[in-house]
Amino acid sequence: MSRRKLVPHCALCGVALLFSIVARAGTITVNGVSDIDSRDGLMTLREAILLSNGTLAFASLDASEQALVVQPVGAGQSDTINFNITGPGPHTIALTGILPLLSDGNTVIDGYTEPGSVTNSDGIAFNGTIMVVIDGTSVPAGLPCLSIDSGNNVIRGCCIQNSRASTASSAIRFNSAASTNNRIEGCLIGTNVSGIAAAANGIGLDVSGGANANIIGGSALADRNVISGNQTHGVLISGSSTVSNRVINNLIGLNAAGTAAIANGNDGVRIDSGADNNEIGGTAASDRNIISGNSLRGVLISDAGTTGNKIIGSIIGLRPDGSAALANNTGVSIVNSASANTIGGAAAGAGNIISGNSNGGVSLQSGSNDVFGNLVGTDPSGTIDLGNAGFGVEVSNVANCKIGGA
Repeated sequence: MSRRKLVPHCALCGVALLFSIVARAGTITVNGVSDIDSRDGLMTLREAILLSNGTLAFASLDASEQALVVQPVGAGQSDTINFNITGPGPHTIALTGILPLLSDGNTVIDGYTEPGSVTNSDGIAFNGTIMVVIDGTSVPAGLPCLSIDSGNNVIRGCCIQNSRASTASSAIRFNSAASTNNRIEGCLIGTNVSGIAAAANGIGLDVSGGANANIIGGSALADRNVISGNQTHGVLISGSSTVSNRVINNLIGLNAAGTAAIANGNDGVRIDSGADNNEIGGTAASDRNIISGNSLRGVLISDAGTTGNKIIGSIIGLRPDGSAALANNTGVSIVNSASANTIGGAAAGAGNIISGNSNGGVSLQSGSNDVFGNLVGTDPSGTIDLGNAGFGVEVSNVANCKIGGA
């Protein structure tokens, strides 16, 4: 019998698929800080988003602008928006209004491509250098600087600040069920570009309207965000069908060094109005949030139908190294008929460290919620007293809560 060398069909398909993926990834380079759409030889962030969405035609650009685009870009493509702005940074893009809606999906806005930018490499704090500042001072009341209504987008390496015409204004809003599998990485949200003082948005990150499976932060050091100094909440997760979102590996309520508070004016993280099955923190050490220094609660879970949410593996009320208090008023509160939520857990790494808060550690004012596997009132070793000033765990006129056990 003669022998033939067979080439697997799937291998050929894989080569073709790889070529297809590489071929379709285009780039748009922002080199101007103005916030206009005009044929002036410069590419603005507004123009880059319009190109990525497919609502600004490449053919309409002048020759200098076209030279900043590597095709293919536009609707249906995977586009990366890079930065190479002339002159020394940081560079501030002062918005004249809300940026175009990210409507097409698969768009990366990468501030770390700006020369001089450096990603975070600190194990517990944030030592990155950000060179792209998006300023929302002129964004109208109630609107975000940037709204995401599509999937698989990444925003990284930007400082987004001063969107505070009202307390409902925000840096970024995920606003529909189409907002899925998006990531916010390595950003400063609500501070100045040095991460040492507030430059408040009304809300830092607003995850609502059915937004699902988005990640704020990420397990890598470079993914860590600083979400501090905002007028109300650092992160708001709100509304029925707003599900399966994760907040991991962030500093929320602290300065970039993790040494002092830059308080979010209300809560570090607020989950309410029926949002369910969202996760704050993770069992891996690389997913740990530091939620400290906030004016009211580190984490608030509120309202009937707000169920299945997990607060796990985070430090709430201490400095990132766990050595000293950096107090929220209350560490974690569950109120207003929210039920079936879990603070901690039996799995390795699921327990939180909830210590050093100026009022108390955990306040349960809604029934049928569980608190177990946590260290409350100690340092991370469990051997040094870093007590919450008022109470460790408070259960107030409710039933069916489990405190401790497995």
